[in-house]
Amino acid sequence: MKMRSVSLSLLTFCLLAAVPALADTLYSTLPYNGNTNAHNLLSPWAVSDPILVPTNSDIETLTIVYWDSSSTDLLSTVQMAISSSALPVSGFETLTPTSSTIEGTNIHGLYVVEANFTFPVIDYSGAGWITLEHATCSSPCSILWDQNGATLNSKASNGGAPTSIDGESFSLGGEIAPEPSSLLLLGTGLLGMAGMLRRKLAR
Repeated sequence: MKMRSVSLSLLTFCLLAAVPALADTLYSTLPYNGNTNAHNLLSPWAVSDPILVPTNSDIETLTIVYWDSSSTDLLSTVQMAISSSALPVSGFETLTPTSSTIEGTNIHGLYVVEANFTFPVIDYSGAGWITLEHATCSSPCSILWDQNGATLNSKASNGGAPTSIDGESFSLGGEIAPEPSSLLLLGTGLLGMAGMLRRKLAR
C-alpha cells in the first residue's frame, strides 16, 4: 500500500512538472525604442503587427509601450483582435489596462508609457496578427504605439488601403497547454516505471 502511494505521488509530481509555468512570454518585440516615429491608435486608426506563437498557446496578457502627451491622462481603453490576417473587421474586444507605468520621456518630449492588460484566454497557434485600434483617453491626448522596427511588414489603416510600416513594441504572455497525446505518453511511461519499481521492491 505504501509503495502504491509513493508511485502515485511520483506520477502526480511528474505530470505537474510537465505543465509549463503560467505567464510565460509567448511572443515579444520589446524593448521599446522611443526615438523613431510611432503610430496613432486613436480612432479611426488601426495598426496590425505580425506574431508567431508556439503551438497550443493560451494567450492571456498583453504589454504595449506607447507615447502620450500627458502624464496624467493615460490610455483608458483599446480595441484588440488576434487573427490570422492583418486589419480584421471583427473579433475585437475592449481592453482596459491593469497597470500603466511611465518609463520616462522620448526624443520628442512625449511620455513613454508601458501598459499591461489581461483578458480571457485566447487559444492560438502559429503565425497571425495582433491589431490594436480605437484607443480612448478621458480628454484629447496622444496615444501612439511605439515603433521599434522589430518587424518590417506591419500594417496601418485609416479606412483606406493598408500601408507597410515598421513593427511596434509589445509582448504577449500566457501558457502553452500540453498536448493530450504527450501527457498520455508520459503517464503511460511513468506508470510502467512505477510498476517495475514495485515488482522489484516486492522481491
